[in-house]
Amino acid sequence: MGTIQRNKEVSRLERRELTFDILKGFAILEVISHHTLGLAARRYVEEGSFGWWLILLLNRTLHFAVPTFLLVSALLLARSLAKKDQLDWAYFLKRRFWRTGYPYLVWTAIYLALRGGVPEIGLGATLVWGKGHYHLYFLAVLLEVSLLFPLIFLAIRRWRPSLPLTLAVAAGVQVGVYVSNYYLRYLPYPGSSALFYLFPVILGVWLGVHWEDWRPVWVRYRYRLVQWGTAAFGLYMIAEVCLLVRVPVGEFPYFWLFRIGPAALLLYATAAGLLLIRVSEDVAEHSRMRAVLAQIGDRSLGLFLIHPLFLYLIQGPKVTAFLNRLPIPALWAIALVFLLSWIAVEATQRAGLSRWLYGREFLPLGAYSRRVATVRGMRRRRSTLPARPGTPRFHPTAASVTTRSPLPLPPQPSSRK
Repeated sequence: MGTIQRNKEVSRLERRELTFDILKGFAILEVISHHTLGLAARRYVEEGSFGWWLILLLNRTLHFAVPTFLLVSALLLARSLAKKDQLDWAYFLKRRFWRTGYPYLVWTAIYLALRGGVPEIGLGATLVWGKGHYHLYFLAVLLEVSLLFPLIFLAIRRWRPSLPLTLAVAAGVQVGVYVSNYYLRYLPYPGSSALFYLFPVILGVWLGVHWEDWRPVWVRYRYRLVQWGTAAFGLYMIAEVCLLVRVPVGEFPYFWLFRIGPAALLLYATAAGLLLIRVSEDVAEHSRMRAVLAQIGDRSLGLFLIHPLFLYLIQGPKVTAFLNRLPIPALWAIALVFLLSWIAVEATQRAGLSRWLYGREFLPLGAYSRRVATVRGMRRRRSTLPARPGTPRFHPTAASVTTRSPLPLPPQPSSRK
């Protein structure tokens, strides 16, 4: 690696925080597992069997990636802008377009070409609602969040509401969107609109503006977070099981259960996202897997965009028959989709196509390992250096304490005569 390229790598690594790259690694693994388990329930097990129920329950459990990604995106944007006095919103929106809008348009064109045409709703609606393929709606939602972000950020930065007040306002706004859309039907595809994810977005902006308070907030509210997240998860799973057993949706009491199902999912996913932030912090500090997870997180956008191609390819009869002969075929399918997606992303990176396909270049393989090794070496050298008095690591010892004789010393003879 040349000196200039290595300097660029070091500069990019210094601007990134290992915690959030690790979190993105967890999240993209969750996305690939979630989508592959949905395929496995149709291909590798018999409907109604124990394996079918197990796979679908895992599939529903791993359904928190979109709110988590939105929360983290809002957090990182708010944290970077909170340090600035002068805000250039034109530059902000331009950068958001090239980071999100450009790859969204490129891959919408790719998937529309593969499917052989535009959906019946038309090209305009396809782009607005992310219907080029089933996973591209996330990028459409992320673009909408970029448009709403300045308003949310300026309001929180100016009024500085407390966390309980922010949560109350976010919950009220979210419930207002749910109720108004139920009666007015102004969102034809609610899950493809940023308005249905305002709760984690508002919370993410608050955390970004008050990032220095994250640890005290976690310590103070972690048990409530687990309680509310567990309760929301229970309601959400009850609603999903009722759907799987085909209960009458419009009859009481299922009607109200299905009405609160999206809100329960959003609350559970937000709690899972906050928990992942804390877990990622611990992994960044202590786990030997931190460099691997961070490298996966660095390529998360490419893996997200390309993995449905390999999900489609492994549905062929030969691959399906081969996987069915293996123990736990669903697990092998997840590993196969991830491996093929990783190889494809790495191949496009080495061919110099990543900027054209994903709107960015990824860090070279091994960059995070070198960073972790460098940090570990610096800590090791720092721990071996003698501590200076007045520093937190300084502990007086026999060698560091000034000793005084209990008896007065005799006067020294003068050198002058």
